[in-house]
Amino acid sequence: MAKDDSEEKEVKGGGGSGAKTFIIAIVVLIVGIGLGYLTATMLVDKSDSSGPVVKTKAQIPDSIAGLPNYDQVKLENIVINPKADPKAKRSKLTILATAFVFDIKPKELGIKEFAEKEMQIRDLVKSYLRNRTIVFFKDPKTEEEIKRQLLKRINRKLKNSEIIKVYIPDFILN
Repeated sequence: MAKDDSEEKEVKGGGGSGAKTFIIAIVVLIVGIGLGYLTATMLVDKSDSSGPVVKTKAQIPDSIAGLPNYDQVKLENIVINPKADPKAKRSKLTILATAFVFDIKPKELGIKEFAEKEMQIRDLVKSYLRNRTIVFFKDPKTEEEIKRQLLKRINRKLKNSEIIKVYIPDFILN
């Protein structure tokens, strides 16, 4: 009987030390994680507190592995009646017919986003052109100004892509 009592005590004692070891291991693990976190936060540059790194339009590369990362999208059949020349005594009906081609990046995402927002972009372009006078369209510098303004305005509408160049293949003022 004495032998059985000693075996029973060993089993109970062994179980207690296993629980203590488990608790110690958990405490060490928690302390280790806490120290790791503190070390990592101390090593990170405090001046850049902007949060997680998010790719912005400016970070989208123009090419990947030497291949262009952009494609072209078209906006055709833009016909408007620009404002009359305020200095003209007699105004006649004037019509501007034009089309635009845009280099957009990244390829697939840009084409998809442009297609989804084409009506908004078309309206933006027409509004911009409609609010210009005939005198504006007759100025030789007009084409470059239109390109700059449309590039800026359309890029404000796009969230996941970017227009990088604007072309005006057709520009007819009648």
